[in-house]
Amino acid sequence: MKQYKRVTGIVISKKDLFNGDRSISVLTETGFILNLYAKGIAKSLNREIISFDICSVSEFLYSNSIVTKSSLIKTFKFKNIKEYRQAFYMLKIINSIKYYDFHSKSIFLSLQNSLLSTGKNEEKSIISQFIISILESHGIMMDNLKKATIRELERHMFDHLDVYVNYETFMNYLS
Repeated sequence: MKQYKRVTGIVISKKDLFNGDRSISVLTETGFILNLYAKGIAKSLNREIISFDICSVSEFLYSNSIVTKSSLIKTFKFKNIKEYRQAFYMLKIINSIKYYDFHSKSIFLSLQNSLLSTGKNEEKSIISQFIISILESHGIMMDNLKKATIRELERHMFDHLDVYVNYETFMNYLS
């Protein structure tokens, strides 16, 4: 008998495969990154395909990493390319961290709040706060953390988490 599990999370990456299948990574509410597989999602009439899109908060019912049912809770709306860049920069950070098991609801909440703030608050403030939350969740502290530049925060991510993401390069690349 199959054991079904239910999880809610933010879709942080997706990969469309052949035959309408899709592979997704979900940052769960509890801070785990879960890799799921949706068979025939592009052809499905009874599953919401938007619940499998990046930056969607969805609930998934699955067994052995295969999704059998999904429901969209919310999707983050961005008004322009600049806001999309900010969102994808944050997702790039999450997807670059080798240690996937955050064991912290704070990472989920931080990403969710940062995505909600995109377009409403100053861009660099949102990014800085998000990086600080990642560093703090891994027990990494530094003097004047709140006053550090994005560049300094990225340096700490590289030194301590082996994550190299450059904000300026990332933003210019997507221009």
